Amino acid sequence: MEMPRTSQLIVLAAGLSVFCAIGILIGVYPYRPNSPLGWVALFLIGPPFVLIGEWLGDLALGNQFVVRMSRSLRMVYAVILGCLVVLGAVVISKTDIFNEYFGRWGS
Repeated sequence: MEMPRTSQLIVLAAGLSVFCAIGILIGVYPYRPNSPLGWVALFLIGPPFVLIGEWLGDLALGNQFVVRMSRSLRMVYAVILGCLVVLGAVVISKTDIFNEYFGRWGS
């Protein structure tokens, strides 16, 4: 018996949500959501953010300007972009604006 197309899409969306949420939790370990609303936000808002990040990465590294660069120059460009993303994440994490929404595992 074959699943209807709608059911397949729901199962695919749920699987993508779980996969993205696990990836996000691994990335922010040892922090985790504190409340049920935080967990809902993780599973509902996480996948779109992951997809937006993938799209932005493709946009930044797949445009014609970058594609025409030599391989070594593209690598330097990608490293610089990665450092800027990490710098932005460090600045956001040091401002303590999200600390009230996250707790540590085991606490």
